[in-house]
Amino acid sequence: MKPASAPNIRMTDRKKKAVLDAAVKEFIANGYDNTSMDMIATTANVSKRTVYHHFPSKEDLFAAIIDEMVNRIELVSEFSYDSKKSLVTQLNTIALEIVRSVSDVDFLGLSKVIVSRLMTAPEFSQFMSDQTARIDNRLAEWLRLAHADGRMAIKQPEVAAEQLMGLLLSYAFWPALLGIKKKTSVKPQKQYVKECVTMFVNAYAQKKK
Repeated sequence: MKPASAPNIRMTDRKKKAVLDAAVKEFIANGYDNTSMDMIATTANVSKRTVYHHFPSKEDLFAAIIDEMVNRIELVSEFSYDSKKSLVTQLNTIALEIVRSVSDVDFLGLSKVIVSRLMTAPEFSQFMSDQTARIDNRLAEWLRLAHADGRMAIKQPEVAAEQLMGLLLSYAFWPALLGIKKKTSVKPQKQYVKECVTMFVNAYAQKKK
C-alpha cells in the first residue's frame, strides 16, 4: 500500500507547487486585492478545491509564498562557518547569493505586492518582520561563530548583521523596488559586494595585540 501512494504524494506536491507558482504570477500581475483564488486555480490548471485543499485562504497562500521566498535565500546562501577559510571569501559568497536573490525579478515583483499589502493590512507587518529576521539571524549566527573563533571582534552580532544587510539591500534591493535610478555610476555587482564585505571585515577584524 505504501509504495502505491508515493506517486499520489508526488502529484500532490506538484499541484501545490503549481498553485504557488500561479499565485506568484497573479499577485505580481494584479496585486493582492485584485487576485482571486479562482484566477490562481485557472492559471495553475487545477480545481479551486485543490487550491483550498493546500491553502484555506488567500492570506494563507500569500504567507506561504513569502515563506518560500525566504526559504530560497536560506537554501542558496551557504551560511556554514569554516575556521580555515578566509573571512572575506566566505562572507563574499554569502553576500553575493543574498544580492542575487533579492534582485531577482520575481522577488522584486512580490516585494512590491508585499509593501502594498502592508499599507492596507498593518497586522501583516509582524509576520513580515519575523520572516525577514530569519536571514538576519542566520547571518548573525555566522558572525557569532567568527567572533567565538577569535577572528572577528563583534560584541553585537545582530547589529553587525543588520549593518551588512543594509549595505547590500541599499544597492541591490531598495533602488530597484522603488524604481530609483541612481545618478552616480553604479559599480558592477561583484565589485560592489566584495568592497562592502572587505570594508565590513576590516572594521570588525580582531586586532592583533
